[in-house]
Amino acid sequence: MRWVCKICRFESEKRGPLLKHYRLKHGHGGRSQAVPCLHTDCPCSFKTFNALQTHLSRQHAQMATQSGPLSFSCLLCSTGYFNSEKQYFEHLGSHLRKFELVACVFKNCNFSTNIYSTFATHRHRKHHSHSIDDFKTEVLKQTPLEPISALDESDDVEESSELLDGEPQELTQDIKERFGHLFLKLESTFNVPNKCIDELIDELKFISTCASGPLIKDVVLSTLRNHKCDLVPAVVSDLVKNLCESHPISTALGMDGPFTTQYKRREFLKKHFSVVEPEEHILDKKKGKTFQYVPILPSLLQVLSKSFQEKTFECGKNSENKYQTFRDGSHYQKNDFFSVKEDRISLVLYIDDFEVCNPLGTSRKMHKVTAVYWVLGNIPVHLRSTLASIYLAILCKAEDTKQFGFHRVLEPL
Repeated sequence: MRWVCKICRFESEKRGPLLKHYRLKHGHGGRSQAVPCLHTDCPCSFKTFNALQTHLSRQHAQMATQSGPLSFSCLLCSTGYFNSEKQYFEHLGSHLRKFELVACVFKNCNFSTNIYSTFATHRHRKHHSHSIDDFKTEVLKQTPLEPISALDESDDVEESSELLDGEPQELTQDIKERFGHLFLKLESTFNVPNKCIDELIDELKFISTCASGPLIKDVVLSTLRNHKCDLVPAVVSDLVKNLCESHPISTALGMDGPFTTQYKRREFLKKHFSVVEPEEHILDKKKGKTFQYVPILPSLLQVLSKSFQEKTFECGKNSENKYQTFRDGSHYQKNDFFSVKEDRISLVLYIDDFEVCNPLGTSRKMHKVTAVYWVLGNIPVHLRSTLASIYLAILCKAEDTKQFGFHRVLEPL
Protein backbone atom coordinates (compact mmCIF):
# COMPACT_ATOMS: atom_id res chain seq x y z
CA MET A 1 0.00 0.00 0.00
CA ARG A 2 1.24 3.46 -0.88
CA TRP A 3 0.78 6.30 1.59
CA VAL A 4 -0.26 9.53 -0.13
CA CYS A 5 -0.14 13.06 1.29
CA LYS A 6 -3.57 14.70 1.37
CA ILE A 7 -2.11 18.18 0.80
CA CYS A 8 0.49 17.63 -1.93
CA ARG A 9 1.55 14.77 -4.23
CA PHE A 10 4.10 13.17 -1.94
CA GLU A 11 3.95 9.35 -1.78
CA SER A 12 5.73 6.81 0.41
CA GLU A 13 5.87 3.06 0.87
CA LYS A 14 5.63 3.42 4.65
CA ARG A 15 3.62 5.71 6.87
CA GLY A 16 6.63 6.78 8.96
CA PRO A 17 8.17 8.88 6.15
CA LEU A 18 4.73 10.33 5.42
CA LEU A 19 4.40 11.53 9.01
CA LYS A 20 7.86 13.09 8.77
CA HIS A 21 6.82 14.73 5.50
CA TYR A 22 3.80 16.31 7.21
CA ARG A 23 6.00 17.65 10.01
CA LEU A 24 8.62 19.05 7.63
CA LYS A 25 6.45 20.39 4.79
CA HIS A 26 3.04 21.06 6.31
CA GLY A 27 3.65 21.35 10.03
CA HIS A 28 3.16 25.08 10.42
CA GLY A 29 1.03 24.62 13.51
CA GLY A 30 -1.30 27.58 12.96
CA ARG A 31 -4.89 27.71 14.12
CA SER A 32 -6.14 27.33 10.57
CA GLN A 33 -3.98 24.40 9.49
CA ALA A 34 -5.12 21.04 10.82
CA VAL A 35 -3.05 17.90 10.38
CA PRO A 36 -5.03 15.21 8.51
CA CYS A 37 -4.95 11.53 9.38
CA LEU A 38 -2.44 9.51 7.38
CA HIS A 39 -5.08 7.01 6.26
CA THR A 40 -6.80 7.90 3.00
CA ASP A 41 -10.26 6.75 4.11
CA CYS A 42 -10.16 8.49 7.50
CA PRO A 43 -11.74 11.98 7.56
CA CYS A 44 -10.24 13.03 10.91
CA SER A 45 -7.89 15.97 11.31
CA PHE A 46 -6.03 17.32 14.34
CA LYS A 47 -4.52 20.56 15.62
CA THR A 48 -1.27 19.01 16.87
CA PHE A 49 0.97 16.12 15.88
CA ASN A 50 0.63 14.63 19.36
CA ALA A 51 -3.12 14.36 18.85
CA LEU A 52 -2.52 12.72 15.46
CA GLN A 53 -0.13 10.15 16.94
CA THR A 54 -2.62 9.38 19.72
CA HIS A 55 -5.32 8.87 17.11
CA LEU A 56 -3.10 6.56 15.07
CA SER A 57 -2.22 4.44 18.09
CA ARG A 58 -5.83 4.15 19.27
CA GLN A 59 -7.95 4.05 16.13
CA HIS A 60 -5.52 2.49 13.63
CA ALA A 61 -3.57 0.12 15.88
CA GLN A 62 -5.04 -3.00 14.28
CA MET A 63 -3.96 -2.50 10.71
CA ALA A 64 -5.24 -5.76 9.30
CA THR A 65 -8.87 -5.26 10.34
CA GLN A 66 -11.51 -4.30 7.81
CA SER A 67 -13.38 -1.87 10.07
CA GLY A 68 -12.20 1.69 10.42
CA PRO A 69 -12.65 4.30 13.14
CA LEU A 70 -16.08 5.55 14.14
CA SER A 71 -17.01 9.14 13.34
CA PHE A 72 -19.99 11.26 14.33
CA SER A 73 -22.10 12.86 11.59
CA CYS A 74 -24.45 15.81 11.99
CA LEU A 75 -28.06 15.12 11.02
CA LEU A 76 -28.85 18.81 10.46
CA CYS A 77 -26.15 19.74 8.00
CA SER A 78 -23.57 18.14 5.73
CA THR A 79 -20.58 19.54 7.58
CA GLY A 80 -18.75 16.25 7.66
CA TYR A 81 -17.51 13.91 10.35
CA PHE A 82 -16.21 14.47 13.86
CA ASN A 83 -13.63 12.14 15.31
CA SER A 84 -14.51 12.79 18.98
CA GLU A 85 -17.69 13.06 21.02
CA LYS A 86 -16.59 16.43 22.39
CA GLN A 87 -16.23 17.96 18.92
CA TYR A 88 -19.60 16.52 17.90
CA PHE A 89 -21.51 18.06 20.82
CA GLU A 90 -19.69 21.37 20.33
CA HIS A 91 -20.96 21.36 16.75
CA LEU A 92 -24.52 20.62 17.92
CA GLY A 93 -24.15 23.54 20.32
CA SER A 94 -23.51 25.85 17.36
CA HIS A 95 -26.91 24.85 15.93
CA LEU A 96 -28.60 25.41 19.29
CA ARG A 97 -27.08 28.86 19.65
CA LYS A 98 -28.84 29.75 16.39
CA PHE A 99 -32.07 28.38 17.93
CA GLU A 100 -32.30 25.50 15.48
CA LEU A 101 -34.30 22.45 16.56
CA VAL A 102 -31.93 19.64 17.56
CA ALA A 103 -33.15 16.13 18.34
CA CYS A 104 -31.53 13.89 20.92
CA VAL A 105 -28.84 11.71 19.37
CA PHE A 106 -29.30 8.74 21.71
CA LYS A 107 -31.40 5.64 21.01
CA ASN A 108 -35.03 5.39 22.19
CA CYS A 109 -35.20 9.10 22.99
CA ASN A 110 -37.58 11.45 21.15
CA PHE A 111 -36.54 14.59 22.99
CA SER A 112 -35.83 17.71 20.91
CA THR A 113 -35.26 21.39 21.69
CA ASN A 114 -33.82 24.58 20.26
CA ILE A 115 -32.44 25.88 23.57
CA TYR A 116 -28.79 25.21 24.38
CA SER A 117 -29.16 25.00 28.17
CA THR A 118 -32.19 22.69 27.92
CA PHE A 119 -30.32 20.29 25.65
CA ALA A 120 -27.31 20.27 27.96
CA THR A 121 -29.51 19.61 31.01
CA HIS A 122 -31.33 16.76 29.24
CA ARG A 123 -28.06 15.17 28.18
CA HIS A 124 -26.64 15.41 31.71
CA ARG A 125 -29.72 14.03 33.44
CA LYS A 126 -30.93 11.36 31.02
CA HIS A 127 -27.72 10.24 29.26
CA HIS A 128 -24.96 11.05 31.73
CA SER A 129 -23.64 7.47 31.80
CA HIS A 130 -23.59 6.34 28.18
CA SER A 131 -21.39 4.38 25.82
CA ILE A 132 -20.71 4.48 22.10
CA ASP A 133 -23.44 1.88 21.57
CA ASP A 134 -26.13 4.21 22.94
CA PHE A 135 -25.92 6.59 19.98
CA LYS A 136 -28.38 6.30 17.11
CA THR A 137 -27.17 4.26 14.17
CA GLU A 138 -27.54 7.17 11.73
CA VAL A 139 -25.25 9.30 13.88
CA LEU A 140 -22.29 6.91 13.84
CA LYS A 141 -20.41 6.27 10.62
CA GLN A 142 -17.76 3.61 10.19
CA THR A 143 -15.31 3.83 7.29
CA PRO A 144 -13.94 0.56 5.90
CA LEU A 145 -10.18 0.40 5.65
CA GLU A 146 -8.07 -1.36 3.10
CA PRO A 147 -5.95 -4.23 4.38
CA ILE A 148 -2.36 -3.19 5.01
CA SER A 149 0.67 -5.36 4.60
CA ALA A 150 2.72 -6.61 7.52
CA LEU A 151 5.53 -4.26 6.48
CA ASP A 152 3.31 -1.25 7.16
CA GLU A 153 1.92 -2.87 10.29
CA SER A 154 5.33 -3.07 11.90
CA ASP A 155 6.28 0.44 10.84
CA ASP A 156 6.88 2.75 13.78
CA VAL A 157 4.82 5.91 13.30
CA GLU A 158 6.08 7.99 16.18
CA GLU A 159 9.82 7.56 15.76
CA SER A 160 11.58 6.02 12.78
CA SER A 161 15.30 5.77 12.18
CA GLU A 162 14.79 5.92 8.43
CA LEU A 163 16.23 9.10 6.98
CA LEU A 164 14.22 11.48 4.84
CA ASP A 165 14.87 11.42 1.12
CA GLY A 166 15.65 14.65 -0.63
CA GLU A 167 18.34 17.00 -1.83
CA PRO A 168 20.63 18.33 0.94
CA GLN A 169 20.10 21.94 -0.10
CA GLU A 170 16.32 21.50 -0.15
CA LEU A 171 16.31 19.85 3.28
CA THR A 172 18.53 22.61 4.66
CA GLN A 173 16.07 25.23 3.41
CA ASP A 174 13.14 23.27 4.86
CA ILE A 175 14.85 23.20 8.26
CA LYS A 176 15.42 26.95 8.09
CA GLU A 177 11.74 27.49 7.30
CA ARG A 178 10.78 25.26 10.23
CA PHE A 179 12.91 27.46 12.48
CA GLY A 180 11.24 30.51 10.98
CA HIS A 181 7.80 29.11 11.77
CA LEU A 182 8.92 28.24 15.29
CA PHE A 183 10.27 31.71 16.09
CA LEU A 184 7.22 33.35 14.50
CA LYS A 185 4.93 31.18 16.61
CA LEU A 186 6.87 32.03 19.78
CA GLU A 187 6.59 35.75 19.06
CA SER A 188 3.03 36.03 17.73
CA THR A 189 1.17 33.14 19.38
CA PHE A 190 2.93 32.74 22.74
CA ASN A 191 3.98 36.44 23.06
CA VAL A 192 7.63 35.62 23.77
CA PRO A 193 9.79 38.78 23.75
CA ASN A 194 12.49 39.07 21.09
CA LYS A 195 15.18 39.26 23.78
CA CYS A 196 14.15 35.81 25.00
CA ILE A 197 14.21 34.50 21.42
CA ASP A 198 17.72 35.95 20.95
CA GLU A 199 18.86 34.22 24.15
CA LEU A 200 17.25 30.95 23.04
CA ILE A 201 19.03 31.10 19.66
CA ASP A 202 22.35 31.81 21.32
CA GLU A 203 21.98 28.84 23.70
CA LEU A 204 20.89 26.49 20.90
CA LYS A 205 23.87 27.56 18.82
CA PHE A 206 26.26 26.84 21.73
CA ILE A 207 24.68 23.43 22.39
CA SER A 208 24.78 22.37 18.73
CA THR A 209 28.44 23.37 18.24
CA CYS A 210 30.78 23.58 21.22
CA ALA A 211 28.83 21.59 23.80
CA SER A 212 28.00 18.71 21.44
CA GLY A 213 31.57 18.26 20.14
CA PRO A 214 32.78 15.71 22.74
CA LEU A 215 29.56 13.72 22.48
CA ILE A 216 29.71 13.58 18.68
CA LYS A 217 33.37 12.56 18.86
CA ASP A 218 32.49 9.70 21.19
CA VAL A 219 29.72 8.52 18.84
CA VAL A 220 32.04 8.69 15.81
CA LEU A 221 34.79 6.69 17.58
CA SER A 222 32.26 4.11 18.77
CA THR A 223 30.88 3.70 15.25
CA LEU A 224 34.38 3.32 13.79
CA ARG A 225 35.27 0.67 16.37
CA ASN A 226 32.10 -1.30 15.60
CA HIS A 227 33.05 -1.36 11.92
CA LYS A 228 36.72 -2.07 12.75
CA CYS A 229 37.95 1.14 11.16
CA ASP A 230 40.99 3.01 12.38
CA LEU A 231 41.51 6.71 11.65
CA VAL A 232 44.14 9.17 12.70
CA PRO A 233 42.94 11.22 15.73
CA ALA A 234 43.52 14.43 13.77
CA VAL A 235 41.14 13.18 11.04
CA VAL A 236 38.50 12.29 13.65
CA SER A 237 38.80 15.71 15.26
CA ASP A 238 38.49 17.42 11.87
CA LEU A 239 35.43 15.26 11.07
CA VAL A 240 33.75 16.17 14.37
CA LYS A 241 34.50 19.85 13.81
CA ASN A 242 32.96 19.78 10.33
CA LEU A 243 29.91 17.91 11.63
CA CYS A 244 29.32 20.53 14.31
CA GLU A 245 29.87 23.54 12.06
CA SER A 246 28.01 22.22 8.99
CA HIS A 247 25.01 20.89 10.90
CA PRO A 248 21.76 22.52 9.61
CA ILE A 249 20.95 23.81 13.09
CA SER A 250 24.40 25.36 13.43
CA THR A 251 24.26 27.02 10.01
CA ALA A 252 20.73 28.32 10.61
CA LEU A 253 21.49 29.75 14.05
CA GLY A 254 25.09 30.83 13.39
CA MET A 255 26.36 34.36 12.98
CA ASP A 256 25.83 34.19 9.22
CA GLY A 257 22.38 32.61 9.63
CA PRO A 258 19.04 34.38 9.11
CA PHE A 259 17.85 34.26 12.75
CA THR A 260 20.57 35.82 14.92
CA THR A 261 18.83 39.22 15.20
CA GLN A 262 15.26 40.47 15.11
CA TYR A 263 15.95 42.34 11.86
CA LYS A 264 17.27 39.20 10.14
CA ARG A 265 14.24 37.22 11.28
CA ARG A 266 11.91 39.87 9.89
CA GLU A 267 13.70 39.88 6.54
CA PHE A 268 13.60 36.08 6.39
CA LEU A 269 9.84 36.04 7.05
CA LYS A 270 9.22 38.65 4.36
CA LYS A 271 11.26 36.71 1.82
CA HIS A 272 10.07 33.16 2.42
CA PHE A 273 6.60 33.55 3.96
CA SER A 274 3.40 35.12 2.69
CA VAL A 275 3.60 38.48 4.46
CA VAL A 276 1.21 41.28 3.52
CA GLU A 277 2.71 44.55 4.74
CA PRO A 278 0.33 47.23 6.10
CA GLU A 279 0.12 50.61 4.39
CA GLU A 280 0.08 53.94 6.21
CA HIS A 281 -2.57 56.41 5.04
CA ILE A 282 -2.41 60.08 6.06
CA LEU A 283 -5.47 61.88 7.43
CA ASP A 284 -3.76 65.14 8.48
CA LYS A 285 -0.07 65.55 7.64
CA LYS A 286 0.50 68.58 9.87
CA LYS A 287 -0.96 66.97 12.99
CA GLY A 288 0.45 63.53 12.19
CA LYS A 289 -2.95 61.87 11.93
CA THR A 290 -2.60 58.50 10.15
CA PHE A 291 -4.10 55.02 10.11
CA GLN A 292 -2.90 51.59 9.01
CA TYR A 293 -4.50 49.61 6.20
CA VAL A 294 -3.75 45.95 5.38
CA PRO A 295 -4.53 45.52 1.64
CA ILE A 296 -7.49 43.19 1.23
CA LEU A 297 -6.76 41.94 -2.30
CA PRO A 298 -3.25 40.60 -1.55
CA SER A 299 -4.56 39.08 1.69
CA LEU A 300 -7.45 37.47 -0.18
CA LEU A 301 -5.06 36.00 -2.75
CA GLN A 302 -2.97 34.47 0.04
CA VAL A 303 -6.09 33.01 1.69
CA LEU A 304 -7.39 31.44 -1.51
CA SER A 305 -3.99 30.07 -2.53
CA LYS A 306 -3.29 28.13 0.69
CA SER A 307 -4.71 24.64 0.24
CA PHE A 308 -8.20 26.10 0.01
CA GLN A 309 -10.91 23.44 0.23
CA GLU A 310 -13.46 23.98 -2.50
CA LYS A 311 -16.05 21.92 -0.65
CA THR A 312 -16.28 24.64 2.04
CA PHE A 313 -16.62 27.42 -0.53
CA GLU A 314 -20.24 28.37 -1.15
CA CYS A 315 -21.28 30.65 -3.97
CA GLY A 316 -24.89 29.89 -4.80
CA LYS A 317 -27.94 30.22 -2.60
CA ASN A 318 -29.20 27.43 -0.39
CA SER A 319 -31.64 24.94 -1.86
CA GLU A 320 -33.92 24.88 1.18
CA ASN A 321 -36.71 27.42 1.50
CA LYS A 322 -35.52 29.04 4.71
CA TYR A 323 -33.24 31.86 5.77
CA GLN A 324 -29.84 30.60 6.88
CA THR A 325 -27.41 33.27 5.70
CA PHE A 326 -27.52 36.72 4.13
CA ARG A 327 -27.31 35.01 0.73
CA ASP A 328 -30.93 33.85 1.17
CA GLY A 329 -32.22 37.42 1.38
CA SER A 330 -33.86 39.24 -1.50
CA HIS A 331 -31.35 42.11 -1.45
CA TYR A 332 -28.45 39.73 -2.05
CA GLN A 333 -30.24 37.68 -4.70
CA LYS A 334 -31.38 40.78 -6.61
CA ASN A 335 -27.96 42.41 -6.50
CA ASP A 336 -26.56 42.95 -10.00
CA PHE A 337 -23.11 41.72 -9.01
CA PHE A 338 -24.11 38.57 -7.10
CA SER A 339 -27.14 37.53 -9.17
CA VAL A 340 -25.07 36.33 -12.14
CA LYS A 341 -24.30 32.65 -12.74
CA GLU A 342 -20.55 33.04 -12.32
CA ASP A 343 -19.02 32.46 -8.90
CA ARG A 344 -18.64 35.64 -6.90
CA ILE A 345 -16.63 36.26 -3.75
CA SER A 346 -18.46 38.14 -1.01
CA LEU A 347 -16.77 39.83 1.94
CA VAL A 348 -18.36 40.67 5.28
CA LEU A 349 -16.93 43.77 6.99
CA TYR A 350 -17.51 44.73 10.60
CA ILE A 351 -16.11 47.39 12.91
CA ASP A 352 -15.13 47.12 16.56
CA ASP A 353 -13.61 49.63 19.00
CA PHE A 354 -11.31 48.40 21.76
CA GLU A 355 -9.23 49.93 24.52
CA VAL A 356 -5.48 49.36 24.47
CA CYS A 357 -5.10 50.48 28.10
CA ASN A 358 -7.26 49.84 31.15
CA PRO A 359 -10.80 50.93 30.18
CA LEU A 360 -11.54 51.90 33.79
CA GLY A 361 -8.37 53.91 34.44
CA THR A 362 -7.36 57.49 33.78
CA SER A 363 -6.17 56.65 30.26
CA ARG A 364 -9.56 55.46 29.05
CA LYS A 365 -10.63 56.72 25.63
CA MET A 366 -7.17 58.26 25.09
CA HIS A 367 -5.80 55.20 23.28
CA LYS A 368 -9.06 53.73 21.97
CA VAL A 369 -8.63 52.07 18.57
CA THR A 370 -11.14 51.42 15.80
CA ALA A 371 -10.55 48.12 14.00
CA VAL A 372 -12.14 47.01 10.73
CA TYR A 373 -12.19 43.26 10.05
CA TRP A 374 -13.31 41.21 7.10
CA VAL A 375 -14.54 37.65 6.71
CA LEU A 376 -15.20 35.58 3.60
CA GLY A 377 -18.94 35.41 3.12
CA ASN A 378 -18.69 32.28 0.98
CA ILE A 379 -17.64 29.95 3.78
CA PRO A 380 -20.22 28.18 6.00
CA VAL A 381 -21.77 30.19 8.81
CA HIS A 382 -20.24 28.12 11.61
CA LEU A 383 -16.72 28.88 10.28
CA ARG A 384 -17.07 32.66 10.11
CA SER A 385 -16.71 33.16 13.86
CA THR A 386 -13.42 31.27 14.17
CA LEU A 387 -10.27 33.34 14.68
CA ALA A 388 -8.62 31.73 11.66
CA SER A 389 -11.39 33.11 9.39
CA ILE A 390 -11.20 36.73 10.62
CA TYR A 391 -8.69 39.09 8.99
CA LEU A 392 -7.66 42.62 9.88
CA ALA A 393 -8.19 45.43 7.38
CA ILE A 394 -7.82 48.80 9.18
CA LEU A 395 -6.53 50.14 12.50
CA CYS A 396 -7.27 53.76 13.34
CA LYS A 397 -7.55 55.79 16.53
CA ALA A 398 -11.18 56.15 17.57
CA GLU A 399 -10.90 59.91 18.01
CA ASP A 400 -9.53 60.24 14.44
CA THR A 401 -12.43 58.17 13.15
CA LYS A 402 -14.90 60.52 14.83
CA GLN A 403 -13.06 63.61 13.59
CA PHE A 404 -12.59 62.63 9.94
CA GLY A 405 -15.54 60.27 9.55
CA PHE A 406 -15.84 56.73 8.26
CA HIS A 407 -15.80 57.90 4.64
CA ARG A 408 -12.13 58.91 5.04
CA VAL A 409 -11.10 55.87 7.06
CA LEU A 410 -12.84 53.39 4.77
CA GLU A 411 -11.63 55.11 1.61
CA PRO A 412 -8.92 52.43 0.83
CA LEU A 413 -11.64 49.79 0.75
